[in-house]
Amino acid sequence: MDQFVTVVPPKYHEMFIRRFVNDWYKGKVETVFYNTNMYNPTFRQRYLCYLNSLELSYQRQLAHTCDNYRKDTVLLQCCVIGDIPLIQWCLYHRVDINKYNDVGGSPSFADCQENHVDIMRMLLDNKADMNKCTDDGYSPLLMAFQENHVEIENHVGIVKLLLNSNADINKCTDDVIFPLFIGCQKNHVDMVKLLLDNKADINKCIDEGTSPLCIACQKNHEDVMRMLLDNKADINKCDDEGKSPLHFAYNKADINKCTDDGESPLFIACLMNHVDIAKLLLDNNVDKDKCTDDESSPLFIACEENHVDIVRM
Repeated sequence: MDQFVTVVPPKYHEMFIRRFVNDWYKGKVETVFYNTNMYNPTFRQRYLCYLNSLELSYQRQLAHTCDNYRKDTVLLQCCVIGDIPLIQWCLYHRVDINKYNDVGGSPSFADCQENHVDIMRMLLDNKADMNKCTDDGYSPLLMAFQENHVEIENHVGIVKLLLNSNADINKCTDDVIFPLFIGCQKNHVDMVKLLLDNKADINKCIDEGTSPLCIACQKNHEDVMRMLLDNKADINKCDDEGKSPLHFAYNKADINKCTDDGESPLFIACLMNHVDIAKLLLDNNVDKDKCTDDESSPLFIACEENHVDIVRM
């Protein structure tokens, strides 16, 4: 047993719970819910039984009490610990489901941090505002993406619940961070696919002008890059320093590396008539004479395809 844990004998349990309720009534909501005992399901069950034995008016007053310091609501704290019966008790007493604390944190935001899917369903069923943001602009959806809560054990994840409830997929923080950018930055492939399937703005940029494709290239996340390009991301979109995705890709890549059949990046650029890509490769000393397995050179394929601008280069 932990030497710092004090064991309260059973005969004093009710007295201990009464002290908890008294602290709660005085606005020490965080103190009560951060107590180690509140993470014990058996204790919480006894605690709720005691709450239900109180006068209804007193119960309602407790349910609507906010923390003196951070202004956390009781419902928010119940979402953090993930106790459904206590949340149902709060909802029965008609608490404001969208009330936020002094940094703009709401119950739905707290639940997205903790990833309690069943609780999110309850909040949505009770008209929680899925686009309500913290003071620095973080929405519940963005928090869920940042934590990568996409799928949990083959059940519908919080992210899908939010998207199905019309959460704003492009909503940004105050410094213009948004879900697709987070997904591309962290190489969360499933997240990026889900966002693109739900029509996220693929060319939206953060404050410095960096696009999702730019950050994917900068981090060398190949699967994400391929997915963005397949969905027609703007390959020429530059950041505020004038750097395009191609610049970042070049800094991370072997520009002479070939496919299994010997096609080099320059050969593919010449085949597809991607003039800007071909120019960037040539400017960086790519092997312009490197041939495929069937001895086709970049110049040969450009001539064969009648890509005049590339031939001139």
